[in-house]
Amino acid sequence: ITLSTAVNAGGIFIEGGTTTVTISGTGSITLPSGADGFSCGGASSGITINVPLKGTSAQVKQEVSGYLALYAANTYTGGTDLTGGQVTYYNQNASFGTGTITVDGTGQGLVNNGSAGVVIANDFSFPTAGYEINLASGANSGSTPGTTYSGSFPLPSSGTTTLETGGSGQVTEISGV
Repeated sequence: ITLSTAVNAGGIFIEGGTTTVTISGTGSITLPSGADGFSCGGASSGITINVPLKGTSAQVKQEVSGYLALYAANTYTGGTDLTGGQVTYYNQNASFGTGTITVDGTGQGLVNNGSAGVVIANDFSFPTAGYEINLASGANSGSTPGTTYSGSFPLPSSGTTTLETGGSGQVTEISGV
């Protein structure tokens, strides 16, 4: 899908199937206020968004399987909700807008797929313990992190939440714990 202008969306829902969807161009998408302004669920392939997502109180939600790639400087404010066993790729400081990133499922992966270091200032929320999240930091320069998570990172006080970092040699910094 190619956007050449800004569009207002009444909500974007991508469900089921094995198709890969890419949204590119010079336009942007303004999402509606409220939950699930953009919801990806059930797609076993993935969705790549290369245009800015905007919207006050708009939320991006990734559920079930497949991947979501947020490759633009986004300004949506309703948060990003990760609810089940998928990978979310990013490459910019503002890939997740300005709201809270809620990890509400196990087997999540946040992967810096860019060539430069990124600082994610969003707060994180882990509603309950027992989740596993892989924070693959991407490109780093020596001991400089590929990704720094500088927002609040409050882990549940009981149970076990597992944080992993990508692969060998990747440096991830979490400063909000």
